[in-house]
Formats: sequence, structure tokens, C-alpha cells
Amino acid sequence: DNISQMNTAPLDLNTLVERCVRDREPDARNKCITLKFSPAPESLRMSGDRVQLVRALDALIENAIAFSPKGATVEITTRSDSERAQVLVRDEGEGIAPDVLPHIFERFYRGDPARGSDNGGMGLGLAYTKRIAELHSGHIRVLNTLFQGTTFQPDLPLNADPVAASGA
Repeated sequence: DNISQMNTAPLDLNTLVERCVRDREPDARNKCITLKFSPAPESLRMSGDRVQLVRALDALIENAIAFSPKGATVEITTRSDSERAQVLVRDEGEGIAPDVLPHIFERFYRGDPARGSDNGGMGLGLAYTKRIAELHSGHIRVLNTLFQGTTFQPDLPLNADPVAASGA
């Protein structure tokens, strides 16, 4: 897997997220789920690997669709302060059990039946998403309320060059 190979270029995070949301619309419609995108009013310019960021965002949106009940709304929001941008992907699913939460970013981890681990995933999406955020000098937070949904929030630097992948 070439996840450590970074091909960075200037990009606008709002535009990238909007494309990911549009690409996932058919999946959402098939499950009677509404995708609601609320972009930050300002431009979110950063340096990043477009392919890897799309991969990470797609994984978060796909998970939100998979773990939301029929008729739910998945909210995708971008926002920023002067130095960092956040993408919030919020589902209306059952949430993640407290004993499972510490493990969700581990490769191949699929241990929470409440999160629908029979959805065909291999347990790699969140591990990749975390690694991609880190390669962009960022991180990812999880805001979770059992039975009320989960929000995944990648946090990325604006106008900064990602650090070269050092195997860290």
C-alpha cells in the first residue's frame, strides 16, 4: 500500500470535501440517507495529497452512511480558525461502545457489532484515515455519544507543507 507516498499540491479543502460528498450521494440515496454539506464560508487553502485526502474523506463518509439508520441525515461540515481546518462527519447511528472506542483506529479492527461490522469492510478505513491525517501534520478526533451518533473530525493545517513521511 502506497499510503506513505505523498504527492502534495495546493488545494481547497471545501472543494475537495464537496466532491467527496457528491461522489457518495448515490450510496446515501440507496439507503434513504440525506447527505448535508455545510462548507466553511472562507476558502480552506492547504497543501495536501488530493488522492490520499479523498481516500480518507470517502472512508469517513462511507462509514457514516453505513452506520446510520434508514432516513437519517449525515452532516458533513468544514470550518477553520486561522491556522487549522476541521472536517466534521456526523452520523445518526448507535454510537461506538466505550470498550471499543480505543481500538477503532487499529488496522483490521472490526469488533463492534453495533457499528454493523457485517457491512463488508475490512477494518482498514479508519486506520488509513488516521495515518493520512498524520502524514498531513494533522490528527483525528472522535466525538461519540452512545445511541446518539458519532462525529469524526480530522484536523489539518492550513497553508502548510506536510512533513515528509518519516515512518512515524
